[in-house]
Amino acid sequence: MQDAFNESEQRDAEAAAALRESQARESEAKRDEAAAKRDEAEAKAREADAIEREEEAHRQEAPFKQAQEEVDSALAEVNSQEQARNERTEELKRKSSEGGNLQFKHINKISNHRF
Repeated sequence: MQDAFNESEQRDAEAAAALRESQARESEAKRDEAAAKRDEAEAKAREADAIEREEEAHRQEAPFKQAQEEVDSALAEVNSQEQARNERTEELKRKSSEGGNLQFKHINKISNHRF
């Protein structure tokens, strides 16, 4: 009978040790879970901060994009005006050359009739 009693006490001690080990694991798991939740909350806060900074960057970038569009538009206008000026210059040069030739021909014609 004493052996059965000793055996029972040994099983009780083993069960108590297993219970303590299980409780320690549960406590460790709860600490790990709490740390994971803190890490998740910190990551979400960092993500929200990053999104806010990105939105602010887009807001600050908008005037520069608008200014660049205005510069591009002005440059296109200048290029158009320059092309028109170049075309007009070429036209005037051509007309001047033709006019000079016509005038020279006319002078020659008059000179030939005098003599």
